[in-house]
Amino acid sequence: MSNDAAPAAERTTPRLPSPAIIAAIVIAGLMAGVVLAKGLQDADYFWHVAAGKLIVTSGSVPSSDPFSFTWGGQPWTPHEWLGEVIMFLLVDGVGEPIALTVFALISGAIFAVTAVFLARRGTRTAAIAIGCSIGALVFIPYVTLRPQVLSWLIMALLVWLLLSLRPERPWSLVLLPVLFAVWANLHGLYVVGFGFVGLYLIFTFLGRTPMSPRWRLVLVAALACGLGSMLTPAGPIGLLYPLRYVDAGDWGLANILEWASPDFHNPAHWAFLGMIAALIWNGGRGAPGWLVSLSIVTVVMGLIAMRNAPI
Repeated sequence: MSNDAAPAAERTTPRLPSPAIIAAIVIAGLMAGVVLAKGLQDADYFWHVAAGKLIVTSGSVPSSDPFSFTWGGQPWTPHEWLGEVIMFLLVDGVGEPIALTVFALISGAIFAVTAVFLARRGTRTAAIAIGCSIGALVFIPYVTLRPQVLSWLIMALLVWLLLSLRPERPWSLVLLPVLFAVWANLHGLYVVGFGFVGLYLIFTFLGRTPMSPRWRLVLVAALACGLGSMLTPAGPIGLLYPLRYVDAGDWGLANILEWASPDFHNPAHWAFLGMIAALIWNGGRGAPGWLVSLSIVTVVMGLIAMRNAPI
């Protein structure tokens, strides 16, 4: 009887999540808790909600600034109009605490998505926990109720998608332009995504990705990403908006603290320094060349401006 009872007992024993999944849940939960603890500290929150309300009530996306005293009536490219609409609808429909909770969960999902994907690729749990923990520490000063949180989640999904591409599944390339069409309406950081796809394309040409035999399809998908990004109220001209951020004479770049370089004498920036040290120590072991190159480029971006550190 004992032999017959053993299989029955095994069938009734609940299966626990893998250590990697548990690590993902813990890190995501802690990140969400940090966002809730911080609350609504960012002054830009009020601008975003006001813009979202204007778009919803007027039924159109403005092309000129209706708010500013010194810039009123001047051309305005609402590069995150859909993100602002989502913020307003959440705040108006369920209140600020619930809206903040939703964005807190999205912040946690950034690391949950990353951890789950790494686990599926066979990455060790310790490596996942250490990497995601360092990344979470870098994110803490930036996560709040703002459209940029949506961009970071899409970045995680984009990396997942690019790493998952296989020549026997070319149809998955269709997801790239769809992702960019949505992203371009949610937040202006979609332009950074061009760099992600561009590096992948270069390494594909060099025969260094699984999609190298299908490089023509990757090229078509990359071009389609550009076309998909034009499907916004601003149209093709919207692609020119981010160029202002490469102008060294831009007032915002010179005066807004977010665009200053990190100060490693400040403990708030030590997490980013720790991430740089960890990347150097790892040396790209076990990572595709395009992803190693991407990490180098984005670290340089973070050294130029603190705003880029989460990228």
